[in-house]
Amino acid sequence: MHARRSLADLQYLQHCHSLETLILDSTNITDDGLVHLQAITKLKEVSLKKTGVTTAGVAILQRILPSCAISAE
Repeated sequence: MHARRSLADLQYLQHCHSLETLILDSTNITDDGLVHLQAITKLKEVSLKKTGVTTAGVAILQRILPSCAISAE
Protein backbone atom coordinates (compact mmCIF):
# COMPACT_ATOMS: atom_id res chain seq x y z
CA MET A 1 0.00 0.00 0.00
CA HIS A 2 1.48 3.34 -1.00
CA ALA A 3 2.29 5.75 1.80
CA ARG A 4 -0.35 8.23 0.63
CA ARG A 5 -3.21 5.76 0.79
CA SER A 6 -6.28 7.08 2.52
CA LEU A 7 -8.65 5.93 5.17
CA ALA A 8 -11.04 5.04 2.33
CA ASP A 9 -8.55 2.41 1.16
CA LEU A 10 -8.58 0.83 4.61
CA GLN A 11 -12.37 0.90 4.63
CA TYR A 12 -12.29 -1.11 1.39
CA LEU A 13 -9.96 -3.69 2.92
CA GLN A 14 -12.47 -4.57 5.63
CA HIS A 15 -14.51 -6.30 2.90
CA CYS A 16 -11.59 -8.57 1.94
CA HIS A 17 -12.56 -11.33 4.35
CA SER A 18 -10.18 -13.93 2.89
CA LEU A 19 -7.09 -11.71 3.20
CA GLU A 20 -4.38 -13.46 5.22
CA THR A 21 -1.34 -11.18 4.96
CA LEU A 22 -1.30 -7.40 4.99
CA ILE A 23 1.83 -5.26 4.87
CA LEU A 24 1.23 -1.59 5.65
CA ASP A 25 4.85 -0.65 6.36
CA SER A 26 5.82 2.99 5.80
CA THR A 27 2.23 4.17 5.38
CA ASN A 28 0.38 6.88 7.24
CA ILE A 29 -1.95 4.46 9.02
CA THR A 30 -2.72 5.31 12.66
CA ASP A 31 -4.66 3.63 15.44
CA ASP A 32 -7.86 5.10 13.98
CA GLY A 33 -7.37 3.08 10.79
CA LEU A 34 -6.97 -0.22 12.61
CA VAL A 35 -10.71 -0.42 13.22
CA HIS A 36 -11.08 -1.31 9.54
CA LEU A 37 -8.84 -4.36 9.92
CA GLN A 38 -10.85 -5.88 12.77
CA ALA A 39 -13.39 -7.48 10.42
CA ILE A 40 -10.70 -9.38 8.50
CA THR A 41 -10.75 -12.36 10.82
CA LYS A 42 -8.63 -14.61 8.57
CA LEU A 43 -5.60 -12.34 8.88
CA LYS A 44 -2.55 -14.34 9.89
CA GLU A 45 0.06 -11.62 9.55
CA VAL A 46 0.01 -7.82 9.65
CA SER A 47 3.08 -5.62 9.40
CA LEU A 48 2.80 -2.04 10.64
CA LYS A 49 6.45 -0.99 10.67
CA LYS A 50 7.22 2.71 10.32
CA THR A 51 3.60 3.79 10.72
CA GLY A 52 1.72 6.01 13.15
CA VAL A 53 0.25 3.02 14.97
CA THR A 54 0.95 3.02 18.71
CA THR A 55 1.70 0.13 21.04
CA ALA A 56 -1.79 0.54 22.46
CA GLY A 57 -3.31 0.28 18.99
CA VAL A 58 -1.38 -2.90 18.28
CA ALA A 59 -2.52 -4.37 21.61
CA ILE A 60 -6.18 -3.69 20.82
CA LEU A 61 -5.89 -5.24 17.35
CA GLN A 62 -4.08 -8.25 18.84
CA ARG A 63 -6.91 -8.82 21.32
CA ILE A 64 -9.45 -8.73 18.49
CA LEU A 65 -7.34 -10.91 16.16
CA PRO A 66 -5.54 -13.23 18.58
CA SER A 67 -4.34 -15.64 15.87
CA CYS A 68 -2.70 -12.85 13.88
CA ALA A 69 1.04 -12.12 14.10
CA ILE A 70 1.37 -8.34 14.23
CA SER A 71 4.73 -6.69 13.79
CA ALA A 72 5.36 -2.99 14.39
CA GLU A 73 8.23 -0.73 15.37
